[in-house]
Amino acid sequence: MNPLAETLAGVEEVLRERAAEFVSGVGAHGLSDEAVLDVMARASHIKRLAEALLIDAVVQVDLRSARPSVDERMTTTYGCRTVNELVQRTTLLSSKTITETVRAARGIERSIAPSTGEVLPARYPALREALADGALGI
Repeated sequence: MNPLAETLAGVEEVLRERAAEFVSGVGAHGLSDEAVLDVMARASHIKRLAEALLIDAVVQVDLRSARPSVDERMTTTYGCRTVNELVQRTTLLSSKTITETVRAARGIERSIAPSTGEVLPARYPALREALADGALGI
């Protein structure tokens, strides 16, 4: 497992425990109005940050599935016809959400210059930055 996936696994475990504790217990009933709003705001921010990671990963799936040789495509390797199918199988998200995610990924994609190997800026760099900050999501 790579370091980012390990970190995400830890975050996932903590969130799973806290969500189970919260939802199966008293939940938001025991919180003040301000605390309810704080939980909503923080959960929403976490969701947007997670979407940023998802979108950037989908960029790679999209790029690796556009290789000239069909046999080298990521979709082919995993037995899928399309990027949407591969992402849906991996994430268990709805087809509609995957379509929106792929569309967002194509807007923040940073290509590699074939001659120099340099990472080029995204088509919409401000969008990429806003995603990374958790200011917006899908």
